[in-house]
Amino acid sequence: MAQIFGEPSKYLRSKDIKYWLIAVGLGVGFFLFVYIFFKIPFFTNSLICLAILFISAKALPALFDYFKGRSDNYHDGLTGENDIADILNGLPYEFKIFRGLQFDKLGDVDFTVVGPTGIFTVDAKNFKARRVEFNGEELIFDGRVRDKNVLKQATREALAIKELLTEKLKVSFFVEPVLVFSHYVRLHFGFNKQKGVYVIGSSFLINLLKNKGSKFLSSKQIEQVVNVLYEKLSLRI
Repeated sequence: MAQIFGEPSKYLRSKDIKYWLIAVGLGVGFFLFVYIFFKIPFFTNSLICLAILFISAKALPALFDYFKGRSDNYHDGLTGENDIADILNGLPYEFKIFRGLQFDKLGDVDFTVVGPTGIFTVDAKNFKARRVEFNGEELIFDGRVRDKNVLKQATREALAIKELLTEKLKVSFFVEPVLVFSHYVRLHFGFNKQKGVYVIGSSFLINLLKNKGSKFLSSKQIEQVVNVLYEKLSLRI
């Protein structure tokens, strides 16, 4: 069983709670206003209050759905990360896994995996999509392009780890970017990279990490890399 250092994303958790509280606050505020409106005669006779009540009744459902949807997206993201963590835990003991390494202007790297087959960054996705294709530049989800190019995001995460190791160890290590979907999604890429990124389903993750690395690492190299990443994780904590 592999060693996992770090903890679930505080960013995703905080965003989930933030937008859920906003959604709940909107609902509570509206019902409180309605209660006061019908309890106090002044409000029921006020055209301004009546207009506010009418506008709120129209706008609130859309606002509630928006913030609840944002909360659900972050919650799904955290769930997906946890599912991938459970899978990574099944790697052999010689693999070390770092969860949530943080970089300025980049955010968290979901997972950084270090083992005999090399170094990987694993970006976990739990999108509501059933079919993923590639148009030559970016991934297409159920026929649509997302606002954020996830292939570029995965590449930036791998480069951030590479640059950190180069700075600390004065040695250039190649870091393999991996984009993995925690739920079932229809893919036709196999182990062929898309713009330099492995794009796979969760059932293929262990096989990839154990067999598809670009460079074998000695136990000494693994120890050196692990020490750097552990220091980076400790600075965050």
